[in-house]
Amino acid sequence: TSATMNGLGDFKMCGAPEDSVMVWMHLRDGRSLGHATRLSNAVDRTLAFTPDPLEKMEGCLLRIQPVLNDGTLVPRAQVTIVGRRFEQGARAALVFVREQVTDADGIAEFKVPFGIYEVLSINPREGQTGRVSRMIVDKNQDGAQPLRVELRGTTTAYERARMRSDLLNRAETYLYVWQQ
Repeated sequence: TSATMNGLGDFKMCGAPEDSVMVWMHLRDGRSLGHATRLSNAVDRTLAFTPDPLEKMEGCLLRIQPVLNDGTLVPRAQVTIVGRRFEQGARAALVFVREQVTDADGIAEFKVPFGIYEVLSINPREGQTGRVSRMIVDKNQDGAQPLRVELRGTTTAYERARMRSDLLNRAETYLYVWQQ
């Protein structure tokens, strides 16, 4: 849907013969795929992106289940997922962002590619929040993999909006600050 280039032209300003940049392709399904490349005045670079269709993508079906302290599932909870994977050889780097509201039974399902994820679940009616950090998806698995997120405490609408915004800003930062 769009392309973002970070660092383009830096080497012209500092006088270096070349520089490296990360080039991203943003897909409508919530994935951003990126490849690093070296830019030089002497060489025109071409990058190829071939994203797998969502149905054939490496990863698994993740079933998020926000629960209260007593184990009760939370219907209509807001779930935000942000994940990333570093570039490895021909496999593009990945940033994945998806938001969804759980159904009436308190379940939200996401097809997620390989990567490291953070999950934020919010009960907008009572103010509880729950978070899972550094969840790793690194192999294909059959069926939906359950992930229970316990919601605790109470927060104001402003605090919940700030938590969500911070997580989405982290995804945006992944596109620009890419370090291993």
